[in-house]
Amino acid sequence: MEWDTRAWLRSVRLREADVGVIPVGGSDALVLGDDPNRTAWVPELRALIRWVWAPNEGAVVAAFSALCSARFIDSGVAIRVAGSGRLKLFDSSEDGPTSGGQSDVVSLAPGQYDVLTAQVDAGPELRLIAHKFKCADSY
Repeated sequence: MEWDTRAWLRSVRLREADVGVIPVGGSDALVLGDDPNRTAWVPELRALIRWVWAPNEGAVVAAFSALCSARFIDSGVAIRVAGSGRLKLFDSSEDGPTSGGQSDVVSLAPGQYDVLTAQVDAGPELRLIAHKFKCADSY
């Protein structure tokens, strides 16, 4: 994917929102707002899991079952995935893909997806936010 400085600037403006979409090339980019929480892709759920707060990684893993049964609500955001379906996950505060920051690759089949969101509070010391991708054609 060719780097688009204008797309990066649009993503910076969306950082304060919970979740948003900006057009990039012939596809969309999902922008996760708020703090740059640790985020992981869980292919079995087809979801991005954001670690808002927790005492340690073991507590996050232990809360996974609560996440699986969480009530996901429609965020009102949809994303188009085009081409190879390979999406790059990186912090929007990074100065482009050559900045040396950490990034992951997420794979989704090309198509239209609704973004569903759930918040899991497993006690006073743990909060996770999940953004699940539901194929818009599967309703």
